[in-house]
Amino acid sequence: MNEPITDVNAGTVTYLKKHPLWIVIPFGVFIVAAVFVLAYPSIAPGDRWGSIAVSLLLLVVVPIGIVQQKVQDEFMRQFAAANGYQFSVFGGDYSTLDGALFRLGNGVRNIRDVVSGAYLNLPIALFDYSYETGSGKNRQVHRYTVFQLGFDTAMPDLLLERKSFLSSDSLMSKLPEHIKLEGDFDKEFNLTIKKGYEIEALEIFTPDVMAELMDRCRKFSLEIVNNHLFVYDNKVVENKADLDAFYGVVRYFAETLGPVLARMKPALEAQAEVAAEMQSGN
Repeated sequence: MNEPITDVNAGTVTYLKKHPLWIVIPFGVFIVAAVFVLAYPSIAPGDRWGSIAVSLLLLVVVPIGIVQQKVQDEFMRQFAAANGYQFSVFGGDYSTLDGALFRLGNGVRNIRDVVSGAYLNLPIALFDYSYETGSGKNRQVHRYTVFQLGFDTAMPDLLLERKSFLSSDSLMSKLPEHIKLEGDFDKEFNLTIKKGYEIEALEIFTPDVMAELMDRCRKFSLEIVNNHLFVYDNKVVENKADLDAFYGVVRYFAETLGPVLARMKPALEAQAEVAAEMQSGN
């Protein structure tokens, strides 16, 4: 699987064509199993079709899913290699992540395909993330691709969520203060922030930044918490065009937020000290 991958689904089809045994052998076993189930007299008619459906899932669908995941792993590995980053299929630890997304779900979480390194001397990480809600027939798996960018300045907690992103797993309830921004930006996005940091939010989301995000960020939502910026896509990114666009958003913030935070750093540190003193006084 050394060919360049620009689309995971197309790459999966290509791989299966070159390695048809991934389909032929499971499908052959499925046919034999189906004939046996239909012919076996002690199995009730209703149970027969249920058994056949389960056999189809296990013997045909699952192998295709395995191949697709292998292609996805290679797709992310190639991105890492092309940009000079490190790559690990496993190794991510969600417990160290402080974004609101990572507190959703019932505790069954997974990080995979971790790309890590530095951009403009800022630590950067890209990974596929999933969590589960419900159980049994109501079980749902929510999948995301996440970019994480680190700064040396603690920032006010802030969440910018595109309105089309809003769903049962919306993050918007995590922060109390909603800020209305000018023009079409407020039609596309909801901005919430930790109480008391409204002015800092407006320093970050200047008209130029809002115009840039209207162009770049229509598919994504982002969160600032402590000294991390997270950019979320509520699907697993599976093609090069989408991944390049995603990476472009992160690079934009690395290039633009650095100077802004340098100017804001003294005020942010002073405000944090006041907040800490007030809390200790309580």
